[in-house]
Amino acid sequence: MTLRRRLYVLYVGMFALVLGGALVSIYVIYRQYREEVFYERLKSRIVVTTRLLYEIRVKDSDLMDVLDVQTIHSLFDEKVIIFDEKGAVVYASLDDTPISYDPAILKKIRSEGEWRSEENDNEVYGLHYNHAGRDYVALASALDVTGLRMIEHLTTALVAAFIVGLSIVVTTSRSFVSRTLRPITRLRAAISAISPDDLSVRLPVDQTGDELAEIAVSFNGTLDRLRSSFEFQRHFVHYASHELNTPVAVITAVLDRVRNGPQDVGHYQAAFDEISEVHHRSSELLSSLLFLSGLDSARSVRGGEPIRLDELTFDAIEVVSIANPSVRVLVDVDVSPSAAYPLEVHGSAPLLRTAISNMLANAIKYTSDGRVRCRIQAEPEEVVVTVINQGRPIPEEYREDMYRPFVRIQPTPDVPGKGLGLAIVHRIAELHGGSITYHADTEEGNVFNLHIPAALRH
Repeated sequence: MTLRRRLYVLYVGMFALVLGGALVSIYVIYRQYREEVFYERLKSRIVVTTRLLYEIRVKDSDLMDVLDVQTIHSLFDEKVIIFDEKGAVVYASLDDTPISYDPAILKKIRSEGEWRSEENDNEVYGLHYNHAGRDYVALASALDVTGLRMIEHLTTALVAAFIVGLSIVVTTSRSFVSRTLRPITRLRAAISAISPDDLSVRLPVDQTGDELAEIAVSFNGTLDRLRSSFEFQRHFVHYASHELNTPVAVITAVLDRVRNGPQDVGHYQAAFDEISEVHHRSSELLSSLLFLSGLDSARSVRGGEPIRLDELTFDAIEVVSIANPSVRVLVDVDVSPSAAYPLEVHGSAPLLRTAISNMLANAIKYTSDGRVRCRIQAEPEEVVVTVINQGRPIPEEYREDMYRPFVRIQPTPDVPGKGLGLAIVHRIAELHGGSITYHADTEEGNVFNLHIPAALRH
């Protein structure tokens, strides 16, 4: 069964259930109300008859005439009978068909105070009544012709209302379901238009803020991630093949030169050094590509035991300083007094160390004064590692692409690099629930901030 048909059946069924329940409730409530009103009329008839019987002091024959006049059948098929404390009948209406009763019923009425029953179509009401110090039991019976006729009319009206209401819903529900599913139909058409060759298509997002809009937003986010992943894979294959083809060609040329050149140790040593350098660059490139590929498939590394981000920073500074002895790295640690657990974060120590090392290496490559400043700040909700250097600022129009793989914003012939360092930092920050930001300061220079959520202990 299709979703459209299920919604249609569900909508009609729920309406029929609610409407039927409401109409049945109206019927039951009115029926109970009619019975209560009619029993109250029977009770009132007993009370009036008893008062006439004992408050008018006349002879029995005259009394009977008075009662007949006062209680002349205002209720259809009305009968009234009154008993004294001994069970003797002290009054009975002149109806030819008296009320049938059982002495046990009289006893029950005396103990419970009142009694109700139905005899054929008539309703019977019994009342225990005390007047002038004497104990009486009265039975009244009548047929509620008007009330029952109104119940019949009400039943007919409710059934007609149910049929008409259900017919209207059955007629209009198809249009209602179609309008309800129209956004889903549009989403399906938009999804069908997406192909692996073009992941730039995005689903339309209505401004209603409903669940379908949330689905569209989530799906567009998935497309963004897929597009980023596909682009990375394409770049990975293209760039790796290109970069590996170059060193292979260089090594082949060097070997040919050695084979055709002078056969001496110096010539061999120069060729060996050249091949070793090419191999080192190729190995470094492959390691970075494989490392970034592994990060691209990861989801999150948050959790585990808290680690000190300042210790990882000092480790990274030590390694980078050994590789770049001519550059001076200055460190400053700033801890906020409100930080509960200063400098502690959750995550992967090797990944965070790699991210900080790449930030430092990037700053060292482009520093203009031979110095790099590193600042570690502990805030209540995050730890920030800031790397600053003096150099040419990154233009505004290029800052959105600076974290994409294989993109070099400021390519310099004498500065090696493949455009992977900041891309690795950006991905590691995402895996830890953090971010990397950049801004150019007229006094400080180029400022990169690595934001990592602080470790919170409960």
